[in-house]
Amino acid sequence: MVWKAEITNTFHRSYQSLGQEVRARVDEAMGHLLESEDPTRLGLRKVARWKGVFSYEIGKQFRVLYTVRFENRTVVFLDVGTHGVYR
Repeated sequence: MVWKAEITNTFHRSYQSLGQEVRARVDEAMGHLLESEDPTRLGLRKVARWKGVFSYEIGKQFRVLYTVRFENRTVVFLDVGTHGVYR
């Protein structure tokens, strides 16, 4: 069963600032997360102030930050960018 996507304004702004090639890679990553049995298994669990947030690597430079709502099978995409996304 496919998960639903929820896009935050922050994610949308960051996504729009990316180049076309990177956006294509982000789209592919989002597809993997939404088609997965459990999106939490594909990302790295963040800690401290990022508790409950997962980070999905896109190559060595870019990250997609997201949370998962199991009650309504939704992946909430919080932000996308380089390592500076954690600031």
